[in-house]
Amino acid sequence: MLGDTPYDLQAAQKAGVPLIGLRCGGWTDPDLAGAIAIYQDPADLLAHYDTSPLAPRPENVEP
Repeated sequence: MLGDTPYDLQAAQKAGVPLIGLRCGGWTDPDLAGAIAIYQDPADLLAHYDTSPLAPRPENVEP
């Protein structure tokens, strides 16, 4: 899940879903503590996609 507020993080945690935090919602890293990763905004996540939690892992890629 992607979220930009601590409320998104709380909802994700209650649902048992990992959250990638985005600072563009005006919150700080400590506010988003518990996220599996934190990026400035969607463009930052896209720029770092290959090293993000969303990147395909070798075990998940078909030959």
